[in-house]
Amino acid sequence: MLSTGLHFASESTEGLLLGTLALRHFRSTEQPLIALGALGIPTYAMTLRGGSLFRVSVTMAPFLLPMMFQLGFGLNSFASGLLILPLFAGSVGMKIVTTRLLRRYGFRRVLLVNGTLTALTIVGCGALTPSTPYTVMAIVLFASGLTRSLQFSALNSLTFADVSPEQMSAANTLANVVQQLTLGFGVATAAAAVHLAALMNGDVATGPTLTDFRTAIVAAAIMAAVSTLDALALSPDAGSLVSGHRPLRSGHDNDLANSRA
Repeated sequence: MLSTGLHFASESTEGLLLGTLALRHFRSTEQPLIALGALGIPTYAMTLRGGSLFRVSVTMAPFLLPMMFQLGFGLNSFASGLLILPLFAGSVGMKIVTTRLLRRYGFRRVLLVNGTLTALTIVGCGALTPSTPYTVMAIVLFASGLTRSLQFSALNSLTFADVSPEQMSAANTLANVVQQLTLGFGVATAAAAVHLAALMNGDVATGPTLTDFRTAIVAAAIMAAVSTLDALALSPDAGSLVSGHRPLRSGHDNDLANSRA
């Protein structure tokens, strides 16, 4: 256990050091391979900070849930795969109303409310047991697919909402790099979370148990909840040119507009 922890800490330290050196180079050179100027745009920066953490958290689910169903519930791979279908069905189904929701409520409200719902549905997935009726499992997984799809779409739509044409190329490059890293990091984080849970529960010798998978899923839910907090810094009309949302005016603003008219 000690050697595993030291190895993990050593690799994490090396990664942080190399990342810090790369950032210093990108900021100091005149023509960096990846320009960071777009990070000064609040909406763009938010989708890379909180958005990246969210992508890591929800990418953990397609890895953790099938493993939990097989190793924790004792289901075969076919039955486990069938149970995952409602998750992706929800992801596809939400696309029908995503645009209307963003137009009506705006990016800030959607990201805050739906991000919270996403964290709750992930917790709901972790609360499933082998005795839970399949119908209930399907409903919980479908709801989780709905919320994660809406959050993904909102983040992707907001990313370039305020980026100028001059910065678009560099911003697109950086966003693509970060997104690919977070998707891969999600699987790695899921595996690490299960392993750490097994270490804490003393299940390393016997293999991960249902409790270990639940612990990892709760960790994913916490990450999703924390990522939502970043949306608090957004203004109510953030990304309105993309969403078409117009925040309601206050009484003072309406009176001022009427007096000018």
